[in-house]
Amino acid sequence: MANAKRIPRIGLLLPTHSTYFQAGNWLFPIRELFEKKAAEGLCTFEIIGTDKQVHGAPDLPGPAVELVKKLAFDGIVACSVTSDMYHAQLAQLGIPLVAADFDPQGRICDAVSFDGQQGGQLLGQKLRETGHKNVIFAARFGRDLTAPKGAQAFVEDEVSIDRRLGVLTGLEGGKAEMWSTLPIFPGNSNTEIAERLKRMIDSYGRKPDALTGHDGGYIDRVREVLPQVGLDPVRDISICTFHARPSFDTPAHSEVNVSHTVFSVQEMANESWRLLEERLSGKVPAKAAPRLIKLPGRFVDRGTIRNLAGK
Repeated sequence: MANAKRIPRIGLLLPTHSTYFQAGNWLFPIRELFEKKAAEGLCTFEIIGTDKQVHGAPDLPGPAVELVKKLAFDGIVACSVTSDMYHAQLAQLGIPLVAADFDPQGRICDAVSFDGQQGGQLLGQKLRETGHKNVIFAARFGRDLTAPKGAQAFVEDEVSIDRRLGVLTGLEGGKAEMWSTLPIFPGNSNTEIAERLKRMIDSYGRKPDALTGHDGGYIDRVREVLPQVGLDPVRDISICTFHARPSFDTPAHSEVNVSHTVFSVQEMANESWRLLEERLSGKVPAKAAPRLIKLPGRFVDRGTIRNLAGK
C-alpha cells in the first residue's frame, strides 16, 4: 500500500494583537484562505503572533524565529513583518518562505507586495490633472535599527518612500511648485506636527493646495492640525491617500472617505498561497531564484480632490 501523501504544516506569521491590525482586520483574507486550504486537506497551519516584530520594533527578531524553528514547519508566510533582519533569519531555516506585504532587500525569499510607486503615480497624476502644484506628503518614519546602540535615529519607512516617489512621478517632478515631505515620527504630538508644518509653509512662502501621505492614519494626524496653520481641511486643501483592506468600501476607516489608491488584500493572499504551494510541491525548485509579485492599485474617487485646473 502506497504511503499517504504528507500534508504540509505551515507557519502563518501574523500581527495578531496589535490594536492597529485588530481595528483594520485587514489581514483576515490571508487567514481565511489558509483556513479554506486546511479544510480542503491541502495543509495544516499554526498562527505565530509577531506583534513585537512589526513596524521596526527594536527587539527584532525576538523569540518568534526560535519558535518557528522548534515547530518544524514545512513552509512559512510572514505577513506585514517589515524587517529585513527578520526575513533573513527566517530564510536561514532553509524552508520555503513567502513575505506578504513586504519586499525584503537582497531578494532572499519569494515576496508579494503592493506596488506603492504605481499606486502613488495614480494619485500624482490625478493631482496634476486637476491643477495642484503645492503638495505635501505625510511620510512615516520609524526607528533606525542599524544605528549604534543607544543612539536615537529615524529613517523613512520603505513603503512610505515607494509611495512618495510614485506621487512625485505622477506630478511629473519639477512641475510641482511646492513639493515637500512632512515626516511623522513615532510619538509625535499634534503640536510638534503643527510646528513642523508651519515651518515648512513659511520656508516656501505659500500654503499647500493638496495633502497626501503614507496612509489614512498619517493623513488624519496632519488634517487635525491644518486649522492651526490657517487651512480648512474641507474647503482649502485637497486630500488623498492609500488604502489596503479586504473590502474596497470599509466605512470604519478614514482613508475610505477620501480619494485614494486601493490595493486588494485578497489578491495578496491568493498570490502568497500560490508562491508557497509551488515551492512545497516542487513545481518551482528550492534553488530557483526568489520571485517578486507587485500588485497594482486602482484609484477610487471620493470627491476630496478639488478641480483647480484653469484657476
